[in-house]
Amino acid sequence: MKKMTTAIIQLLLAIAGILCLSSLPSLFKGMKVDIEGYFTSLLELVGNVLNIANITYGQNRPLFPEVFRFYWESLSLFMLALLLSTVCALVLTYIIVYFFRNHLKRMKFFLVLFESIPDLFIIMCFQIFVVALFQATGIVVFNIATTMHQKSMLMPILCLSIPPTIMLTRIFLVQVEAELSKDYVAYARAKGLSFYHIFTRHILGNVLFTMFHYSKTIVWFMFSNLLMIEYLFNVPGIVYFIFKYPFPEVFVVVLLLLYVPFFILYKAYDIFVPSVMKGEGV
Repeated sequence: MKKMTTAIIQLLLAIAGILCLSSLPSLFKGMKVDIEGYFTSLLELVGNVLNIANITYGQNRPLFPEVFRFYWESLSLFMLALLLSTVCALVLTYIIVYFFRNHLKRMKFFLVLFESIPDLFIIMCFQIFVVALFQATGIVVFNIATTMHQKSMLMPILCLSIPPTIMLTRIFLVQVEAELSKDYVAYARAKGLSFYHIFTRHILGNVLFTMFHYSKTIVWFMFSNLLMIEYLFNVPGIVYFIFKYPFPEVFVVVLLLLYVPFFILYKAYDIFVPSVMKGEGV
């Protein structure tokens, strides 16, 4: 009950923070700070959000359900990239542990080096590679941007998934290395079980439960990159919607749509999943 109350308070404080942030443009009037204008705008924004079903944008068009079209575009891009990065990270982890078990420290060092490469640099290199491949072969592997006639989806997904794949692989390696030192792995080896069986039936489940706790960082990291990806590839997602209709009410609704579902998901995990399952397990 205490955890539930704390979660509700945290959610209310987060919503209050989003409202205050959305009203910041009205704090400045020219070169002067307008405190009264800020609070007037904030109260007006709160009133509009409380009457959320009647919020309009543009030429008095209703925000709902139009905003969901852009929201699902962004969310589908995000979820597919997250799924791809998780699968790739697990496969890479298995390959590294299976073939380079005696060089895990070196492999983790290389992954840290790759993590230090700016995300924008990786994305630009990927775009240049696709363009160069087209110029050399005439083959269009991916659409590098969304236009009126062609939709670019695969390339944004790949670009969004590359940085978290590197990050997840490094974290998976640390977790798998810790699992390999536990008694149940030695017992399974003594019984003659294959590494593939031990990894998929025992280690993988324990690592995934533990990783869910660490995934908060990955999720918010990917959301920050999502803004850049949508802009660079002209994806008609939530970023496009905010830039086209830069109204405080739109900004609040979009942030709530992005923040609240994941907040509820992680708080439900913290409240209802036993501590043993979050950390250690066989």
